[in-house]
Amino acid sequence: MKVIIINGPMGVGKTTVGKHIAEKYAGTAFIDGDWCLDIHPFVGNRETKMMAIDNILHLVANYKKCSLFFSNEESINFRIAEKAISQRSEKWQ
Repeated sequence: MKVIIINGPMGVGKTTVGKHIAEKYAGTAFIDGDWCLDIHPFVGNRETKMMAIDNILHLVANYKKCSLFFSNEESINFRIAEKAISQRSEKWQ
């Protein structure tokens, strides 16, 4: 299993690339960070960023539980990616 994190400014095609990757590889979990921060009116502060990260980590944890998508070895690699995301989020606190 590989974890691919696509990052960049708005409008450069991150979602399009992510969807293409998901369509090409079976068993891919495509998580769009925008979905995890879809609040109205939009407020981009520290609290909402932390909420979005928490939402993403919960989605990841649920995919991880599904044996259809992940073996034990893949789960270990996924935990490494989760740790990297969590460490990044600590900088925002």
